[in-house]
Amino acid sequence: MVEHSVIAKLKKDGVNFEVLVDCDSAMSFKKGQCSIQDTLFRNEIYSDAKKFLKSSKQDLVKIFGTEDVFRIAEEIVKTGHVDLTAEYLNKEREAKKRQIIDLIARSSIDPKTGKPHPPQRIESALQDARVKIDEHKSIEEQIKGIVSKLATILPIKYGAVKMMLKIPAKYNAAVYSVVKQYTKVSSERWENNGDLVVNIEVPSSSLEKFENSINNITHGEIESKKLE
Repeated sequence: MVEHSVIAKLKKDGVNFEVLVDCDSAMSFKKGQCSIQDTLFRNEIYSDAKKFLKSSKQDLVKIFGTEDVFRIAEEIVKTGHVDLTAEYLNKEREAKKRQIIDLIARSSIDPKTGKPHPPQRIESALQDARVKIDEHKSIEEQIKGIVSKLATILPIKYGAVKMMLKIPAKYNAAVYSVVKQYTKVSSERWENNGDLVVNIEVPSSSLEKFENSINNITHGEIESKKLE
């Protein structure tokens, strides 16, 4: 129903163009996850959607080069502004919070114990520190500030440890599968004898498990060095 729609708008060549869309579907369309037909409430282009004032055909042809509603609506939704509902914003904020909690749990430890913080503890600390998640910003843009605020509530060491590994040839396959599971590989080099030298980044929370795994596989026959 139209009363559940929101407006997507685009100002082009000084002229306003608007369409009525479903908020969730419009954002899915921007991500390429549905068609414009699934997004529109009405197959009309408006100069003022609130008043249901339609754009003139002359303006459509002059500015978009077509009268095709779907082609024009695609451009409006893709490149214009979509009015977001409070429900959508809350859902996005909650989803981003869950991603941030997961990232912190995977990439940090309690420096007192050397163990990762459970997600429930991180979520509680976020609340106690009154951390606000910005649904408009990427996680990368926010994570440092969030961790800084958490540190006032929770002993936390966040980040990754950079390491160099020299893997003996006979353990290459087994160790490399563990390397791919736990780390980010920044470079690798094969030596003449078949040994593999890799530079990696290991999340702090995974370091103990990772080191135990590769040492168990190689029985300690592996060279490792932490890098600055």
